[in-house]
Amino acid sequence: SYSVNAAIKLAKRLEEVEISYFEQPVPRHALSDLRRILEETNVSILADESLFTLEDAQRIIAEKAADVLGIKHYKCGGLSRAKKIAAIAESSGLMVNCAGTAAG
Repeated sequence: SYSVNAAIKLAKRLEEVEISYFEQPVPRHALSDLRRILEETNVSILADESLFTLEDAQRIIAEKAADVLGIKHYKCGGLSRAKKIAAIAESSGLMVNCAGTAAG
């Protein structure tokens, strides 16, 4: 992960290549840093390591820390919980990136 200032600097450079989103550039508990990156750049921020539970999703949304939630069904407790997190995201106007497997 990056410091918030390094993440902002990199995000500003990434604006030029029009990436889909910048995935969790700061530590998982640094929601205010995620929000700052989102506010100070024109890059979508995906919260991934910050998202395990429904409560995490609600906290990310309340903090306005990201505009994309990275939902991994194995990390959040299964497909049913993943669907609930996706519904929370959708009702709050956030995009969702769903991942469920990793090639090894």
